[in-house]
Amino acid sequence: MPSSPRRRRPRLTAAASRIRRSRVRPAARPAPVPVAPPSPAPSAPPGRRRGRGWVLPVAALVVGVAALGSLWFTSRSLAATEAQLVLSAQTQAAQRFTEAVGQLGADKLDVRLGAIYGLDGLIRDSAKDAARGVEVLTAFVRTRAPIENCGDGATAQALQRPAEDVQAAITVIGRRGSPAGDRLNLTRACLAGADLHQAQLDRADLSGTDLSRANLARARLRSADLSDGVLVQADFTGADLRREDSSPAAWTTRLRQANLTGANLTSANLTGADLAGAELTSARLTGADLTGADLREATGLNG
Repeated sequence: MPSSPRRRRPRLTAAASRIRRSRVRPAARPAPVPVAPPSPAPSAPPGRRRGRGWVLPVAALVVGVAALGSLWFTSRSLAATEAQLVLSAQTQAAQRFTEAVGQLGADKLDVRLGAIYGLDGLIRDSAKDAARGVEVLTAFVRTRAPIENCGDGATAQALQRPAEDVQAAITVIGRRGSPAGDRLNLTRACLAGADLHQAQLDRADLSGTDLSRANLARARLRSADLSDGVLVQADFTGADLRREDSSPAAWTTRLRQANLTGANLTSANLTGADLAGAELTSARLTGADLTGADLREATGLNG
């Protein structure tokens, strides 16, 4: 059987060919859409910008003023507290002083001793009350140990030691001296046998006081007034008795048999003094006025 002839494809026209090519052609990519740049933030008006410029300085000024105010209030509070403390301390010191003075007249020895040591602490702690405290103690000594208690310096009574409370008082006085530089008033007191070694008695008024056998070793007695005092067998070893003022008053002090070994009597006025039997070995008498002094049987004098 004869084969059928191959069917020929119809030839495409030019238009159909273009259509066919357009179908197989890949689709064109869309053009990128342009992105607009971000618009700048709107600027504040000029007046608002000027307003923002003084905000920080004003805030700093307010903070500074507040800090200064806080410091002022703190300083005022501290000053008020300090004033209250000072007032409280003064009140307590006044109370201590009043109580001590009242107790000095007590009948019991331990109460009087407590008052004396209380005044000692007050003299140490309160400069304002120091002079008053020493004055009270010197008055206590003169009252409790008048010169009449000693009698004749040659009697056995003069060889005794002072009462315990009197010794305590003169120990405090000798340790503190005169806070205001005034003369300590210990006139016409009976201090025979008293322990006053290293006592601070510069410018002290000891006129008419009985210091027989008293221990005044290394005591400071510069410009002290010992006129008419009784110092029989008193120990002045290393004591400083220089006269530092220009007072022309002469001593008529009784220093009979007093131990003045090594005592410093430079420029001392000993006119008319009773130095019979006194020990003057190594005593410094440079410039001392011994006019009319009784030096019979005194030992240790050179030339």
